[in-house]
Amino acid sequence: MTAYLFPGQGAQYGGMGKELYDSSPQARQIFERADELLGWPLSSLMFDGSDEDLSDTRITQLSVFVHSVASLEADMNRRRPGIVAGHSLGEYSALVAAEVLSFEDALMLVDARGKCMSMIDGAMAAIIGLSSAEAERICKNFENVYVANYNCLEQTIISGSSDAVFAACAAARDAGARHAFPLDVSIPSHSPWMKPAQNHFKPYIDNTIFHKPICPVCQNVDGQLYTESDRIRENLLLQFVSPVRWRDSIIRMIDAGVSEFIEYGPGGTLTELVNKIKKGI
Repeated sequence: MTAYLFPGQGAQYGGMGKELYDSSPQARQIFERADELLGWPLSSLMFDGSDEDLSDTRITQLSVFVHSVASLEADMNRRRPGIVAGHSLGEYSALVAAEVLSFEDALMLVDARGKCMSMIDGAMAAIIGLSSAEAERICKNFENVYVANYNCLEQTIISGSSDAVFAACAAARDAGARHAFPLDVSIPSHSPWMKPAQNHFKPYIDNTIFHKPICPVCQNVDGQLYTESDRIRENLLLQFVSPVRWRDSIIRMIDAGVSEFIEYGPGGTLTELVNKIKKGI
């Protein structure tokens, strides 16, 4: 069985999507439709902008989402997925692939999500070389720092107030982490800090039509498979304040019979994580 994977914020880069636009009529339609719906040329910013131009949370999320769906549409030989999953923002691309959301509705939700999340200031950091349990222990020694992503056994992302995250990085290095460094984001994703953003986003998601998926969706909040649209909607909202359980998600999909993962979108971050979680897939 094949699972489709879709990346989240952090996969963006200057010039992203231009090759897709030039080589695939199907991808071109996605870029042009996004520009039309937004009322401004996102594609031009993606194709011609620098990494810095794409660093704004709203622009980042829109760019990664549109690129991911364009990548999917450009693959004319794709098979029907057995399961879909997305890392954080990537869940919205996954829901388009599973036909839970139309591209148009998902784009509007991603735009609203980016705006709502931009309201909250904070920081995130990667801790590499310590177990998730050790990362959790470090977070408990500081106020306002939480584990945001359980990516693989020795890669954990933390989130919270900027000063506390920076202090936790220093503590992680002292505890033996190979690397502990801030990420190029200015929001404390997947932590209780995002509760106000979650509240602002709720009306948008409540007023969007969610359809029954054509295949199970493995969701970030608990790494479990879902086929009920109402539960999928609820989990998207919970995602604001809950950690991304990516390792659990990959293991759950393998246990369900997945033997092949295909990553659609910019970069290859999720492919690297899958290889760290389970060799030989």
